Amino acid sequence: MKRVRYAIGVMGMAPALALPFNNWAGTAAHVSGKSAKRVTLTAEQAPATLCHHQADHSARASGPNLAIYADWDNAGCVWQVQGKYKHALSDRNMLVNGYSEPGGRLIYQSITNGYIHHSHNSVSFLDTVDTAGIGRICAKIDVISSGSHLAAGPQCVNT
Repeated sequence: MKRVRYAIGVMGMAPALALPFNNWAGTAAHVSGKSAKRVTLTAEQAPATLCHHQADHSARASGPNLAIYADWDNAGCVWQVQGKYKHALSDRNMLVNGYSEPGGRLIYQSITNGYIHHSHNSVSFLDTVDTAGIGRICAKIDVISSGSHLAAGPQCVNT
């Protein structure tokens, strides 16, 4: 029977010789051949915890073609962002950016597909952010069929 030593720490339980613990934070991000959009955060930018919905604050921001609604707790832990684009068009995505407080660094980014409501001539979006440390959350609508250009927004809420 083979004996394996385990190291328990920030990386969890793993064979002690299988992971390079001395340089795990400085490794380069994997680059995929797919065209998905991705943001790589440094250790200082990455949020420490998830929120686990306990939101007790909410706010709205609205412009000519986009309205957003965000809810969070009193510690800058954003739970969800809802968006409503005021045209029933299928080639739209909502891009959500969360910025740290203080400092205004990008610590969260997501692209969300919407659901068309033909009877209301609109598209609704829901992004479960569930991220701590956000002082400002913004959303905008991009047109995806023509090289991703801005269709509406951005609209922002300070948390």
